[in-house]
Amino acid sequence: MNKLLILTYANFPNGEAASVRIYSLSKLFMKLGYTISIISMSRTKPYIWNKYDEIEYISIRSEYNDLIHRFGNVLLYKSRAKKIIKKMQGIKAIMPLSLTLSALFFCESYAKKNSVLLLTDRTEWYSPCEFKFGRLSREYMINAITNRIIIDRYWRVISISRFFEDYFKGKGIKTVRIPALMDTSSLPINTCTPNSIRKIVYAGSPAKKDSLNLIIQGFLMLDSELSKKIELHIYGVSKSFYRKFQFNKNIPNNIYFYGRVSRSEVIDALLNADFSTLLRDDSKRFTKAGFPSKIAESMSVGVPVITNFTSDLDLYLKDEENSLIVSDYSVESFVNTLKRAARKTDEEINIMRNAARLTAEKSFDFNIYLSTLYELQEGDINGTRKI
Repeated sequence: MNKLLILTYANFPNGEAASVRIYSLSKLFMKLGYTISIISMSRTKPYIWNKYDEIEYISIRSEYNDLIHRFGNVLLYKSRAKKIIKKMQGIKAIMPLSLTLSALFFCESYAKKNSVLLLTDRTEWYSPCEFKFGRLSREYMINAITNRIIIDRYWRVISISRFFEDYFKGKGIKTVRIPALMDTSSLPINTCTPNSIRKIVYAGSPAKKDSLNLIIQGFLMLDSELSKKIELHIYGVSKSFYRKFQFNKNIPNNIYFYGRVSRSEVIDALLNADFSTLLRDDSKRFTKAGFPSKIAESMSVGVPVITNFTSDLDLYLKDEENSLIVSDYSVESFVNTLKRAARKTDEEINIMRNAARLTAEKSFDFNIYLSTLYELQEGDINGTRKI
């Protein structure tokens, strides 16, 4: 049996979007005949192999959580992983994700010396505005160097968007496009009965990506009558955190904050919602290159989304069918879309729910991309850059 080794900073298998995608890709590679081993930063006892749904994983995260040990998790990732890899047998493919440059070079060197298939999954291309020190930020520079320099024709790339697909194809690098992935068969479907108050859910950690300020500003602009008909439920951010770090200090009575919650709690919230919402600046590179997994997750449980077009969303979202599209990135357009949401009848929302779930099954379920991954891993291994 061939082994695929995945290296990641993600807290696999628990919760975050990166872990959900790693799990989906792992299940696909298993169908192609690979066994999967993952070296991760899981919050479990380090250096002990565990299993999750036939996927084995080991954590190289320090048991201590102070600043020095967290720094060491990054600096020592390569050396810790290298010790584990030396003891492994049967590795036929290796897939480093977003790691330090030294770890990426080690993986490339290992692949070339051992005639191993070298894969990666590209989901992020950062913009300077996401970081305090802009282009001088360490994370920004590593991401840019990885995308522009390290990944060459020796690598096989899974691209999450057309932006990445076009870029790597333009460099003669073998790539396939696979959007955000979900296991739709494992997710429940929203069947709650709509009522006179429309519930809208935002779930995430906005940071510099999601325009939560614009969303809240839109709710501030609703008149008193409309405010009684529509609510915003925010998961992932507390009210105190938002007031401390964001611009809008006034919070309307129809907005509710729940702070950081588990993924299962987000799913439960979606199952009691009429819509989810997300707004991002469509002019930024990070929105063009990435793909919002929360859109795929919402539609997978049958919840239509209120959003503007970013990334490849125009390929999957149809206004008034499985979503309500905000015509441009502005608070005025968002308010107009909220008004449309408030006018929807129960029957219309149920129709949109069914359409959202169907879209997820046809476009975001991981099973439909088996042949796509098969094409990626086929063919001779050859490269251009010498190490």
